[in-house]
Amino acid sequence: MTPSTEQGNIGELVRYFLRLGFLGFGGPVALVGQMERELVNEKKWLTKEQMREAIAICQSLPGPLAIQVGIYVAYLRCGFWGAWAGGWAFILPNFVIVAALGALYVYLGDLQPVTAIFYGVSPAVIALILHSCYRLAKLGMEDWLQWGDRGGMPGGYRRSAGRGSIAIHRRRHRRHSLLR
Repeated sequence: MTPSTEQGNIGELVRYFLRLGFLGFGGPVALVGQMERELVNEKKWLTKEQMREAIAICQSLPGPLAIQVGIYVAYLRCGFWGAWAGGWAFILPNFVIVAALGALYVYLGDLQPVTAIFYGVSPAVIALILHSCYRLAKLGMEDWLQWGDRGGMPGGYRRSAGRGSIAIHRRRHRRHSLLR
């Protein structure tokens, strides 16, 4: 795809990706889901088809999905310099936040309130990821036949993972019973 004919403002693009970099969390699936909601539904910078294509292209490349989708969207919106500026605006806040949290954890990690905060964020992140998975699946599925076809794979994975965990539990139990 080439950059869209409707060129955007690089300043507006940088502001969006700075905000997304500072406020967006939950991993790549959650960030891509947030981008899809905001850029397709609210800002109308992309069509559903363009977003679907951006996700497909970026999933085939090695590296962080959300950043790749963000840079690709910035390229579509504002060309090469938009991709460069949007990429830095998206990456820099994440780097600063992770470095600050890492330093905080090293400095205050032994305190119970800090540990509780880190553990308390986990359920919220999991909920965001699950919601984003659903939204992205809706973006890629066109009819109920596709939902049924692809919906069986996670269930099959869950069932096989369940049997594997039961087998591991049985082996551990057998080992403990042999030691008695």
